[in-house]
Amino acid sequence: MIADRHAPRGRLLKAAAITVCLLLCTAGCWAVGGSNLWPVQPSELVGTWEGPSGQRLLLEANGRFAAVKVPSGSDALDGTGRWAVTSLSGGKLVHLHFEEQRFGTSLHIQRRPNLDIRLFEFIGDPDGGQRLYLDRKQVHIDG
Repeated sequence: MIADRHAPRGRLLKAAAITVCLLLCTAGCWAVGGSNLWPVQPSELVGTWEGPSGQRLLLEANGRFAAVKVPSGSDALDGTGRWAVTSLSGGKLVHLHFEEQRFGTSLHIQRRPNLDIRLFEFIGDPDGGQRLYLDRKQVHIDG
């Protein structure tokens, strides 16, 4: 009889634990995929972004950009053009339209739980999960 009396509480605790796990997993997926959980405003992207192998992207407030070795699939692109924030499958992207090449490419926007922002492109098969990240260049003001 004692076991029967505690059975509902055990089921309730188990259901609560499963709910919490699902919420945490979902929040983690949103943070990685760049969903609207922590929205990104275009003004937050203005600045210089750098990658590990000399990639560099300057996003200007007037919607212009300059890129050096910016990843695009298996290619690296250089050039200038216009940029905008777009949406795809619940995630946000920075779309770069290159003037000289007359085409564009996009980088995924990732806002991490600490509210830092990263830009990334998948390397090879997106299902493989390999990414090349561009991080905001830190500006130091001596004073």
